[in-house]
Amino acid sequence: MTVGHCLLSDSAIPMVSIHAYLPPGSVPSPPVSVIATVTVAEIGNSSSDQYKIRLRDGGAVADVIANDNVYSAYFTHFVSYNATYTVRIRALG
Repeated sequence: MTVGHCLLSDSAIPMVSIHAYLPPGSVPSPPVSVIATVTVAEIGNSSSDQYKIRLRDGGAVADVIANDNVYSAYFTHFVSYNATYTVRIRALG
């Protein structure tokens, strides 16, 4: 898994690209779905929020090349720069 660089869109909302490489044979090809779960915990706050994002390998938006086994999406739900962001990837066959 790779978490890419932060971009600023026209509306100044930070976007981070999330990429997951699934080597051939690691899951049924193509997988039914690849989901990133991002857990956001603000520092000093005991609660956290979770966001589920479907990663795609279609060569559009955050995914640069179609059908290269790299599944990608943008994460745009920033609550604070004073928070921890944990990313987990799950591929379902």
